[in-house]
Amino acid sequence: MSGYRLTRMNDAYAHAITLWRYDEPFSLYDLQPGDEDMLMDPTLHYHAVLDQDGVLAGFACFGEDAQVYGGRYDDDALDIGFSMAPERTGRGEGGAFVGAVCRFAWSELSAGALRLSVATFNRRAINVYRRLGFRTAHWFIGTTRHGALSFIAMTRDSDTRSLPFAI
Repeated sequence: MSGYRLTRMNDAYAHAITLWRYDEPFSLYDLQPGDEDMLMDPTLHYHAVLDQDGVLAGFACFGEDAQVYGGRYDDDALDIGFSMAPERTGRGEGGAFVGAVCRFAWSELSAGALRLSVATFNRRAINVYRRLGFRTAHWFIGTTRHGALSFIAMTRDSDTRSLPFAI
């Protein structure tokens, strides 16, 4: 599937996202009822990601909201964070989905380099990010709702011509 687009978060999208539940060990990515306020806060830069049919496929955030507590974020890269709906994971859509988030950051937010933080157990996602040209910047122990976890910070420059996935 391709053709993802980002749009402003609304109440219905925010509510749906807080109900998503991921299988272990991916429950790290579960939000909770009550997190709608966070998703709707305009200062936090959350966006809904829709598929080509306008169906909610995930969400993205940018800047400090995409950072994991404990990481080193001391350069000019724009941090990006995102999550696909649980029923869409593992179906080969990750490259197009992340590609859409990257293109949005470059075109709408005038970003240069991008950085993401990913839990080291999430090998499937790390492989997608590497195929998209992200490279390991550093490892760190981050603090989450689930306690301390090992993360990798990965970065990519702004050369969109080399993104292998169309949107």
